[in-house]
Amino acid sequence: MPRHIEAYINGVALTDAVPRALIQQVQQEAAETDLTTADHALGDGLTLVERRRTRLTVAVEFALAELFDLPARAAMQQEAAAWAQDGVLRLSDHPGQHLNVICTKRPALGETRSYTTVLRAEFAAIAPPYWQDDTYVTVTDSGESGAVALRPTGTADKLPLEAEITPTGGTLDELEITCEGTAFALSGLNVPQGTPLVIGYDSRGHLAITAGGNGKLRCRSAQSSDRLLATPGLYNTITYQADTECDCIFKTRGLYV
Repeated sequence: MPRHIEAYINGVALTDAVPRALIQQVQQEAAETDLTTADHALGDGLTLVERRRTRLTVAVEFALAELFDLPARAAMQQEAAAWAQDGVLRLSDHPGQHLNVICTKRPALGETRSYTTVLRAEFAAIAPPYWQDDTYVTVTDSGESGAVALRPTGTADKLPLEAEITPTGGTLDELEITCEGTAFALSGLNVPQGTPLVIGYDSRGHLAITAGGNGKLRCRSAQSSDRLLATPGLYNTITYQADTECDCIFKTRGLYV
């Protein structure tokens, strides 16, 4: 199998942005994890309260196929630095997957006259700190209430469940959704017939509930879960109850540890 690797930021390959770049290596570091602990009540040791994955770092290392023309090398470095942006990172050895990243280190020439210099662009995935599928696994249903089964892809412990609920029988005011021990109870929605209520996540990974461009997060009850979660590799039962007929789409995107 070919061992060549290509890196893309926002759909642009490094070797398209800098045609004389030669990718030497891609370094994928172990994910960083924060542990929250408490004193152990019975003596030595600690009790694990929470384990939270915080960051996944990927670095692209490359050389420049120009030995003697120093102005040309400097121009290539500038092109590579412009390529290294925040956005969506894809690697050819992760087909069908991507990382949402911020650029934490742009490539620099180092010693100007050293033609053996390896340039390095570093990216960090923090929201979410996982490789994720390009496409969703979805399931649909219609009615005032129902139950559907969704089998997500991925290897992470839990996946955020997203939804699009479009009222078809009148105004949607109340909605309850449950999935594998998590639940949302929404009231006072006032979503007109034909307008989708979207439960999803913004670019920073924060929960967003909107309808027609209006925020509806305030309609979620205090007793609701922080997020709707599903378990990958298993059939998850999703139930819904609304106060009017709705077309429902439930979906997850696989995350990989």
